[in-house]
Amino acid sequence: MVDALIVSQAVVNGILLGCLFAAMGAGFSLMFGVLRVFNLVYGDQVVLGSYVAYWLMTLYGVSFPVAFAVAVGVGIASGAVLYYTIIKWMLQAPVFNQIVITFGALILVENVFALLWDPTPRTFTSPLSLESVAFGPFTVSLVRLLVGVGGVILIAALYLFLTRTKYGQAVYATSINEQASLVVGIRTERVKSVAFVLGSAMAGAAGAMTLFVMSFGPFSGLDFLITVLVAVILGGMGSIVGTLVGGILLGVVVNVGNIFVPGALTPWLEFGLLIVVLAVRPTGIMGIRGLEEV
Repeated sequence: MVDALIVSQAVVNGILLGCLFAAMGAGFSLMFGVLRVFNLVYGDQVVLGSYVAYWLMTLYGVSFPVAFAVAVGVGIASGAVLYYTIIKWMLQAPVFNQIVITFGALILVENVFALLWDPTPRTFTSPLSLESVAFGPFTVSLVRLLVGVGGVILIAALYLFLTRTKYGQAVYATSINEQASLVVGIRTERVKSVAFVLGSAMAGAAGAMTLFVMSFGPFSGLDFLITVLVAVILGGMGSIVGTLVGGILLGVVVNVGNIFVPGALTPWLEFGLLIVVLAVRPTGIMGIRGLEEV
């Protein structure tokens, strides 16, 4: 019989991991909420952020804040390139076409990564990795704690931008009703490009944090994408707060589940959780009604 303390510890670690999952998914959720587009290259944008931060810290010895800022900047640049070369021209395309086109782009990007870097899985070991923090009966890795808190801060910053700034409200209005937004003078085309680039910045930021707690390689984009999709769909497509809830739920289920089943079965845990939640609530935990028809 598994000790209750072990399960409780797994729940705590799962919550922190889930906050990272949510940060990874928030950018994708924003993109879909505003543009109604399936950007399957998103996982590779996360990987790119991880590589940028990793090489800056290992080769050049820069501090994490600097590496983080550069990873965000590279995320913004990748988003702008991707939007104006591919995404902008397929916004009105059927969902199937979007999936095929962006999946092809995913394969292309991953092969470019493989040409640039060897397939060895990488992770960054910080001096803080050996430090831990005690909360009553629980002991949490300091790095994992900082990454989890960082994920919440990222989501909170995005949420405040969308709800408390004039431009953020324009983004929100466009996601609800694009035609009405046009009528009141909102430049929806610019809003869409900003939303996509902002989502890409979130991918770069999440990638810079991911390298401390998860290994990555040239072909990790698809794995990250699956995690992102499950977290976003669980919470509700287009809902930033829902993505946080979905990410935490996913992190807890995966972490606790790995006590009882081999790690190789983790994808089955993810999809099993997704099936159960969607069977009860087809739009996700905090999804917008009718969104399942999009």
